[in-house]
Amino acid sequence: MMHTKYEGIVISTNIQTIMFRVFRPLARIMLRQRMTAADAGLQLKQAFIKAAENEIAKTGENPTNARIAIITGLDRNEVSRLRRGVDRVGDSLDESHYVNTLDRAAKVITNWPRDNNGKPHVLCYKGENSFCELVKEHSGGIPAPSMLIELERNKVATQLENKDVRLLRETFIPQHAVDKLDIASLHLERLLSTVDHNTRTDQRDTYLQLELRFDRLNDELVKVFSQLSKEEGKIILQKWAADLESLRQERADLPEGSSNRATGIGLYFFDGMFDDEK
Repeated sequence: MMHTKYEGIVISTNIQTIMFRVFRPLARIMLRQRMTAADAGLQLKQAFIKAAENEIAKTGENPTNARIAIITGLDRNEVSRLRRGVDRVGDSLDESHYVNTLDRAAKVITNWPRDNNGKPHVLCYKGENSFCELVKEHSGGIPAPSMLIELERNKVATQLENKDVRLLRETFIPQHAVDKLDIASLHLERLLSTVDHNTRTDQRDTYLQLELRFDRLNDELVKVFSQLSKEEGKIILQKWAADLESLRQERADLPEGSSNRATGIGLYFFDGMFDDEK
């Protein structure tokens, strides 16, 4: 087994492989939503800091910037800055700031020249007040040809026969996709929390974490199995809900748990080519 040495710590290559498996599907999702690696890296740093705060607090210690920096490997000044919620120039890193900075293409769309009625102008490709000038000013360094390809790929803009560029719509990320990802992120958070629990808990106290997998199914069988899983998955979840409700009524004398506690079971269907199947 190969190992990598980083700042005096030997990291197993197997752990790196595990993290790659987790990050790769996340990267695909983030790319489709026009999120850059820098944006993702910032979120990851903040997640490390929050996790470190919680772990240190459990021990009764004070989660100082220095202590967090030591266990996360981040620079102490960066830890301080991120905990204060500001970027390198002192601007706020609140949610609205992320919405405005997640995608450079969104900046181009937002700053697209418009007439008095708010209708976007058709821009010449080069020259004064052109598409190239717009991209140069608002894309953060992305070349105009690359930006045009990205806008056309997402059906946001199109280049006409005379090379002028027309804006087709003013939203870059479909709202329904963001809503779906918001829900999915909660599901993924809970799944990974279960994995975390099961990797640090005695076998007798682990949570349910099962998978049913079939190899080499053809497209027709996959389609049938997918529909079957939807139908019967709903049935079993409804049964469990009814069983638990009956149990709660039987044990009505017991006090309720914490108001911010969530308990449940998640089901999901998968189909695709994965590394261990190649």
